[in-house]
Amino acid sequence: MDNKNLKIYGLYTIMFSVIFIAGFQAFWLNDRTFILRGDGIATYYVALDFGGRFFRQVIRNIFSGYFAIPTFDFRIGLGDNALGFHPFMMFDVFGLMSTFVPRSHTEFLYNFIVAARFYLSGFGFLHFCMYMKHKGYYSVVGALAYAFSGFAIAGGVRHPLFLLGFLYTPFIIEGLDRILVGKKPLMFMGSIFLLSLTGYYFVYMILIFCIPYVIIRIHHLYPDMFIKKTFLLGGYAAFTTVLAMLMAAAILLPLILLFFQSGRVGHVNVDSLWFWGLGDFQNFLMRSIGGVPSSLGLFFPPLIIISFIWLLFGKQNLHITLSEKRHMLYLLGVLLIIRFVPAGSMLMHGFSYPTFRWTFLLLFVSAIVMVRAGAEVIELKGKLLFGSLLAILAYSVAIFLTPRFQTGPHYIALLIFISTIACLAYPSNGFKKIINLKKVAFMALLAGNLIANINLLYSDRFLGRTEQFVPAGTAKSLFVNIPAAIRPVCGFHRIDVASGGLQNSPLVNDYFGLSSYLSTMNGRLTQFTSELEISPAQSFRIIHFNHSARLNSLLSVQYYVSRNRQRARYVPFGYYEIGQENEMWLFKNYFHLPLGFTYKNAVSRQNYEQLNPVEKQEIMLYAVVLEREDLHGENPQLRTTQMPFTISEKYNLTWENGLLDVQRNNATMTLELGVRQICGVTSSSV
Repeated sequence: MDNKNLKIYGLYTIMFSVIFIAGFQAFWLNDRTFILRGDGIATYYVALDFGGRFFRQVIRNIFSGYFAIPTFDFRIGLGDNALGFHPFMMFDVFGLMSTFVPRSHTEFLYNFIVAARFYLSGFGFLHFCMYMKHKGYYSVVGALAYAFSGFAIAGGVRHPLFLLGFLYTPFIIEGLDRILVGKKPLMFMGSIFLLSLTGYYFVYMILIFCIPYVIIRIHHLYPDMFIKKTFLLGGYAAFTTVLAMLMAAAILLPLILLFFQSGRVGHVNVDSLWFWGLGDFQNFLMRSIGGVPSSLGLFFPPLIIISFIWLLFGKQNLHITLSEKRHMLYLLGVLLIIRFVPAGSMLMHGFSYPTFRWTFLLLFVSAIVMVRAGAEVIELKGKLLFGSLLAILAYSVAIFLTPRFQTGPHYIALLIFISTIACLAYPSNGFKKIINLKKVAFMALLAGNLIANINLLYSDRFLGRTEQFVPAGTAKSLFVNIPAAIRPVCGFHRIDVASGGLQNSPLVNDYFGLSSYLSTMNGRLTQFTSELEISPAQSFRIIHFNHSARLNSLLSVQYYVSRNRQRARYVPFGYYEIGQENEMWLFKNYFHLPLGFTYKNAVSRQNYEQLNPVEKQEIMLYAVVLEREDLHGENPQLRTTQMPFTISEKYNLTWENGLLDVQRNNATMTLELGVRQICGVTSSSV
């Protein structure tokens, strides 16, 4: 690396450090980690903690002469694939560091991973620009805009897995471009391999993007041999892609299988696959400039908006050819079409459901446009100045005509937009000193813009969203720690926790429980909880099984734990109190079943599905449900009887066909139960 490039990377590092420290100051001042309550603590933190212990166990096995990789773990929900437990953190390059980091420092490692992914995202973009021989100053500007986009500061901080595709995109595209110009495929294959270790998710998105990139880039490089080069170079790129993914197949293929077995495939949640609606188009335009940063909005600095104007109306010059501009416009156009057509977002998400988690690719191309436009727009004049002023006018009119856009963040964005144009439009008259001063002023404006964006989200003076993150030093204490007296020593039993506790607590504190939070949870388990009306009915999370006495027995639950004396009054049927320890009330199940047991009766799936959820729970006590239709004989006699009831005095709700529809807050109703004779005692209606 020569001194010039070293200075460019040094400038990026300095500016990144200033923006990161000043932007996320609310985290330092409030002593918060980057661990989000919910997904962050229940999944990503657990994946780091579990991953460290998992890899240390594998290493111990190797050194003890017993080479074995534990691929299944009963502490993950009811038991699940250990290799599929959030590989975004476990098998990431930085996640593998958990092997050598003590559990007590997992919080620090988590914070480091978030910061490192931010830095390397911009670094990778800058490296791509240096490879493409773009100008250094504008490449740094693009790298900073890319690293601190709304997608990253809103989505990436809350969900660090989103930063993976963001990070690897520049390296993969640079490696791909090296193939297209006849260089070795090592960078491309290495990047695909490393990203494949973290799962199929972002590899798939980026490879879809690579298809139009290859076609458009080959057309630019080899216009006279377009078809021939497309087949030759495209085929070679496809071959190296398959080869790199096969290198990661031991991890990648099971993860792909888990995805197709999960309950998150095929759920389309939009009215139309061809049009989001005018409201989405309006939100996209407004959120791309100002407002509250969101992972669904790109949140461009003003220079990118000006660069789009240049791409559409700017003339050919010494810095860039008309052909290059045209091909950038083609690539940007393809991504915008995908963005505005729900079917496109569904394609980018593996045909499961439409989402905007792929828009980091749109950010990448947009930032490239900004870098290429930089030398032109630093001297803003003529049509570009006129177009920029029209953009400000349109943004201002949209703010003042739409009440929901009349907010502080939009006014701040408007002020920054005006200041940026004023800086760029200041005439330099060819004097290099003035141009350099304009570059310094613009860099300061950009840094202020990005710092303001971050503070809009997290500063206590604005939205103050640091409250959504775990305080430093408390992550481990948030998980339910079961008393030693009821932990399994040599046998197997599960423990049910009142209100469920934080999901994946069993995995952190080493016991067998019921709760789980797993994005690729087996679809049959999701179906099981849905048909039994277990609440909440979600395809990625189980808190408990409604503390049902029947289900708990079937699931080998031997103990019930309550961390609240009031809740301890409402234990499932068949449990008796055995003591209290560490402010926990402990109860034991009279009807506990072991992990394995046999049935003497069977019932077909068809007959099982005709029962209501309560009857389904009961029949599983008597018979195994088989996916067969050749079973003869009557079903076991059920003892469940329906209790008569009436619902009256309904307010703000309806009751039809067994469904309760609450229409407004503070809804009420009167429920009267007619209790039948139980144990020789008859009760009247209550």
